[in-house]
Amino acid sequence: MTFTHWFNRVDAARESQPHWVPPLVTLSPLITELLKEDGYHQRLGNGADILNLGGGKGLFLVPTETNEFDIGLPTYEKRYHVQPGSGLTDLQFLLIKQRLLSAPADLGNYIVTAALAGQAPTGSALFSNNAYVVSPSLLAGKGFGQFNVQAATGFAVPTSHQNTLGTSWATNTTLQYNLEDVVWPEFEVNWTHWLDGTQRGGQDQLFLTFGAIIGPLPLAGRLGLTVGAGYQFAVAPTQRLTPALTPEYRHAFILTTRLLF
Repeated sequence: MTFTHWFNRVDAARESQPHWVPPLVTLSPLITELLKEDGYHQRLGNGADILNLGGGKGLFLVPTETNEFDIGLPTYEKRYHVQPGSGLTDLQFLLIKQRLLSAPADLGNYIVTAALAGQAPTGSALFSNNAYVVSPSLLAGKGFGQFNVQAATGFAVPTSHQNTLGTSWATNTTLQYNLEDVVWPEFEVNWTHWLDGTQRGGQDQLFLTFGAIIGPLPLAGRLGLTVGAGYQFAVAPTQRLTPALTPEYRHAFILTTRLLF
């Protein structure tokens, strides 16, 4: 790997896979190079509000035609009304994607990708789970004309405090449609099950997310801008306050900004 032909590899990666946009919440199987920052405003079941700036996102790099390395940037949160406070959250410092199969629209319009993420307990006391977390995932997508389905399933495995935090299994599915190659309305189903742990062991939570993404909008040269917004709300289970909030929040407004290069 050399830097001389870096953008040639980025372009080759883009042309050898479907030309969709990554969803609001679901981890996308697409290999993309961009800078991404998200924002959330969440209402919790205990009456608290949380403002999240950063969304755990960061710099996504494409060093080869089939690999993506995501370098996380710090995320800041502020909690209002109940247990007020502010600070940094735990940091997803790296996410690595390895594309396994892919084809652009004229050759099948599909993609399959494996991913592995690592999270470090760097957050303030109010927002940290005090454990490193390893998250392997399998991601896939299939297009049908202007319509596509993107899905991700994976586990979040804490390396300490396992008895309390437990291992969670998350599966997200996005239904996305393309209007005039610019607007991408979408609907997501976001499901999590905790396999064990005293906080949420045996529990499930289910969110539905409605949103739309606009872009990429050309800026200058190879630079492009994508923006999006959505509303997410919990449909299950009935709110449980102890020993940990389940679902983790009742609803959220989501904003995303992505600079492609």
